[in-house]
Amino acid sequence: MKKTLLGLMLSISLLAGMAVTANAADETQSSTGDVTFESGSITIDNGGSSSTTANLDFGSHKIGTDDTAPYTNTNDSAQVSVQDQRGTAAGWDLSVAQDTQFISKMTNKTLTGAVITLVGTLDATSSSTGADATVNGTVALTPGGTTTSLMTAAAGKGNGTSVADLTKSTLDVPTSTARVAEAYSTTLTWQLSNTPSNS
Repeated sequence: MKKTLLGLMLSISLLAGMAVTANAADETQSSTGDVTFESGSITIDNGGSSSTTANLDFGSHKIGTDDTAPYTNTNDSAQVSVQDQRGTAAGWDLSVAQDTQFISKMTNKTLTGAVITLVGTLDATSSSTGADATVNGTVALTPGGTTTSLMTAAAGKGNGTSVADLTKSTLDVPTSTARVAEAYSTTLTWQLSNTPSNS
């Protein structure tokens, strides 16, 4: 009988304590949410993945009187991008140079007077929101010449991914230039500066 009464007394005591807590004044506290980002790198992607390549293909053409230039690039995924993961919005500049004139692969014949014109537009769909890079719409390259700015991000811009679409680029070859029935090629060198071109 004593055991039963003791159990009853304990139960009542606990219920009374709970009632006191419920009737206490409301209390407000605060907590925080934090996140930290560490500086990454800034890089060019001109073909490092299967979905992007800056390679230009101006097609195959039969030599004859109806062989008229300019030739339009046929690579419908031609593009180049800058990945700025530094998190500083310090800006940057992407420039390009054509190392040599087009040269035939078998006999080393030069395609005299040939001019590549890069026609670039910012691919807003593939670029990061707020990156706000600027693309130089038309860049005519000079073989063996100096680098020319294609895409730049001013100070305060350029964070994330910026993509320049090059699909509408062209190659012009004078009608007076003799064509050899071979494949010709040249190399473009891309240079990324970690500061804007106007700095």
